[in-house]
Amino acid sequence: MNMKLSVLITGSIGIVLLVAVLGCSSATSVEVISTPLAEATTEVKIDAPTPTRPPTPAAPAGNISTESPSLATSVERADGLLDIALLDKFIRCAMGKPAMAGKTDCTLEPAIERGLFATGITPRFPNNTECRDIDDYWGMDYSKKRKKEGSYHGGIDMPAPFGTPIYAAANGTVVGKFLGDNNLRGIEIVLRHSPQDTGLPVWTFTQYTHFSEMPSQEVGQRTRMGEFLGPTGNTGISIKTGKQSETRRPAIHFGVLYNTNGNYAVLKDLAIIPEDGYWMDPNAFFLVDHPFNTGALKALPDNDKEVPIPVLLDDGNTIPSATKTVWPYPCSKGDAGTTEPTATSASTPVIRASEQGEPSWEYIGFTHAPVDFTQTLVEEPSCGGAMLMPFFNYLNTNHAEGPRKWYIKACPGDVIKVYLPAKALLRERGIRVSGEHTTYNGDDVITDVKTYFEASTDITPFFMHLTLMADIKYRVEQSEHGYEVFEAGTHIGYIYSPIQSKWSGSLDFGVEDKSVDTGLTQDDDHWWNIRANPLDYFTKEVRQSIVAAYQHEYQRLVDDGNYPFADLEDSRADFNDHGKIWGIWFKDEFPNAFSSDAGHSGTAWSIINVVKTEDLTKETYWQTLEKFPDLSGLFVEQARKEAVGKSLYGGGPIGESRFFILFGDDTTGVARIDKSRDWEGSRTIYLKYEVIRHSESASDDMLKIEGFLGRGDAEGSFSDKAVQFRRSPCGEAASEGDRGSC
Repeated sequence: MNMKLSVLITGSIGIVLLVAVLGCSSATSVEVISTPLAEATTEVKIDAPTPTRPPTPAAPAGNISTESPSLATSVERADGLLDIALLDKFIRCAMGKPAMAGKTDCTLEPAIERGLFATGITPRFPNNTECRDIDDYWGMDYSKKRKKEGSYHGGIDMPAPFGTPIYAAANGTVVGKFLGDNNLRGIEIVLRHSPQDTGLPVWTFTQYTHFSEMPSQEVGQRTRMGEFLGPTGNTGISIKTGKQSETRRPAIHFGVLYNTNGNYAVLKDLAIIPEDGYWMDPNAFFLVDHPFNTGALKALPDNDKEVPIPVLLDDGNTIPSATKTVWPYPCSKGDAGTTEPTATSASTPVIRASEQGEPSWEYIGFTHAPVDFTQTLVEEPSCGGAMLMPFFNYLNTNHAEGPRKWYIKACPGDVIKVYLPAKALLRERGIRVSGEHTTYNGDDVITDVKTYFEASTDITPFFMHLTLMADIKYRVEQSEHGYEVFEAGTHIGYIYSPIQSKWSGSLDFGVEDKSVDTGLTQDDDHWWNIRANPLDYFTKEVRQSIVAAYQHEYQRLVDDGNYPFADLEDSRADFNDHGKIWGIWFKDEFPNAFSSDAGHSGTAWSIINVVKTEDLTKETYWQTLEKFPDLSGLFVEQARKEAVGKSLYGGGPIGESRFFILFGDDTTGVARIDKSRDWEGSRTIYLKYEVIRHSESASDDMLKIEGFLGRGDAEGSFSDKAVQFRRSPCGEAASEGDRGSC
């Protein structure tokens, strides 16, 4: 059904509210009558409201007045409602754009002038609480989502399951309820707050969207802080289809506008426009006695950009106990029951000072995705191949050791920004440049950079092949300490993929965690031993948003049926099967298979990886499995450089091959390997192999293996050309004389 929304203003004017800009996508269809009425001109007694369904937390205890606050402005126009004709075009464009995009000649510049740009401000919730965090942040570039240049996000989005209660962030008055069956925001309610309501020196308008059903409050009704407004949904049309999206994650879009007098007008079919209004970063709504305009916030030092957030708990109490504002989702209280924000807990991972004065902070997980996956993981990317490849301990031809990282792809011409997932410290030694200075998307950048950020004493998110913002490197180099701290969500660079290139750009993203011990090397701190699945380090809401965005990608891989990898949530660290050929093997004659200093890194056959069929992703590999029902697994060889020492077989390495056990078993036998890339021409090698167990631990296994051109030769005995591999690479200190017995 697509009903026309009727809105009555003071009994006469029909209006539909599509609150500004940059909202989120999706929709349902409900008809509603909305009538902005005059606010009370004197203090009135208000009874506790009766919500349409019981809220999760109890009513806030002891800190909410039953009396409405006095108004800060003259009562001569207590309703604050103005005729839209009294507002000039600049203000209409500034506060209604880009909701007005395609309908007027408005540009984005007035909105930017009125505060619509990113600040870098992030929320900090009280210790020992679990709160719903932000995924789509304030001022985020929505050009790709909206398929229009110059589209910024005019609020913050917080994902939550369908039906999760949404609460009023402060005392206020309902000035609009809207169906939104023809806009991006869906079902919406707008509250107006006086300075007495919030403690801020301005009038504010809070916007809550995407409800699954219409809130019960009436326009003109006073609401209390913590009052139940309605259940979380995903209503609002899709920009692509113009219809309700079935795949959009449920979430609240929370936006804030402000002015000095509380007056406003309603722009027909577009937005509520505060007279002489401004955009506010919603995080700043919770600041008191602090600059809140976006210019001042953006100019703050990075270490001052965390906003302490007052919250409503499930039990109805608030933190702090005397607050006029709360986060629109309730928080749950941890075991410690702390009721006020405190200094960093000693049990929480932090950056520890290695030198006097080195900073410390609470590590709360990755609060931001490294890229906007809704921009990259689309149904039909403009270039082929997988856009997100989760490489863990297997299935990467160029990294047979299993690099355990994400490979993120961008199509030529796509401008993909890269963001820091958590607050982190970057040292000079954490920046390794292989590329050159250039200009990209109007920014001074450096191509092909490795960066290692320290998010806690143990956790290091890293990027490879990053096109780094040159200013990031400059700030680190110019720091008197040799390091700089950057906030979560900082725009640190790009995936480099210029439109003139015929090749797609790529970014490697991963996590090293010193608390992880895979037991795969003799060196506990070696990168191969401490890498983990990046997905495990994101906060719950961000993780859910990444998994949701990945569904387009996953479906494409399923439809293709020839991708052995696909499980984004696979966190297995060790694929080695004790006493059997399955797993990762390092050439025994190398002092260290990863040592680039020794000239061996990436050398042909230095590393091989044998993955059994049971460890492949059946859903995305089904066509191959149907075509080769006798497939035993995959055989992957390091193939980037010339061989050092004995060759596994004549000619160059195949790379990634299908692996068929012809006789014997997965301990001793003969197998055939065939090139997986059929378009490159067929090539077949026969492998004779034997696994030798030395202990009860897989780490002590050895593998004797030799390649032959004919099956008959492989069924004979090993020759002196047989190559020996071990499970764990030799250590850095292994000398020339230690080769073969390191």
